[in-house]
Amino acid sequence: MAEHITLSVNGESLEIEKGTSLLEAAKQVQESYDSPILLAEYQGRLVELFKTVTEPGEVTFLTVKDKNGRRAYRRSLVFLMQKAIDMLFDGQWMDVRVMYSVGTGYYCLPPTDKEGASVTVTEEFLSDLKAKMLELVEAERYDAIKDELEKKGTKTTIPMLEKALIMDEQVIEAKKALREAELVSSRLQVSVSAMDARRSELDNLVKLYVAGYFSTADGAGVKKSANEQASRDARKNLNR
Repeated sequence: MAEHITLSVNGESLEIEKGTSLLEAAKQVQESYDSPILLAEYQGRLVELFKTVTEPGEVTFLTVKDKNGRRAYRRSLVFLMQKAIDMLFDGQWMDVRVMYSVGTGYYCLPPTDKEGASVTVTEEFLSDLKAKMLELVEAERYDAIKDELEKKGTKTTIPMLEKALIMDEQVIEAKKALREAELVSSRLQVSVSAMDARRSELDNLVKLYVAGYFSTADGAGVKKSANEQASRDARKNLNR
């Protein structure tokens, strides 16, 4: 007879078999959460869901709505992106550097090969990367859903699994995250374009200084007036 232990989850008792993974325990309480469970806090320590539990204790399950849950989710997306890039380049070694946070995402440098040559980031590349990442998520969830149904004795069919995949919360969350990443990318492109325009205006202002537009000219009143007007226009544009 299997030995059972009791976990305290959000003040409620959950009885499971000793040695059960936190993932299996999470499935039993998932309906109580608005978002997919991604991580757990067991006995005050953050642990991944594959960890098995052999002792009674207190468990707090985390989703993307929790700070540590969001961190874990973004970290998993980085690994997913790396895998997708590897597949796009047929397994060729590619270096992907995550630099720093930007809003709810990360700023990454373009992938580079062993020789240091960078990939040109185009709309086509980003579209292919997004499609490959989603393909990986759907493939993993397809197999997981199939295994779960078959364990329950349910005979599966391809149409049934495809329908379940469309409704799967993890797939929905992945699509949402990719849409948000696309939106952030678009905003960044607009910001970069604006910065380039401002830099051009600043360069023009510097050229005016270098050309002596702000120096005191003697006997060249007309030219000085024109230069001052040009400098005022440049400063006006720069301060918009």
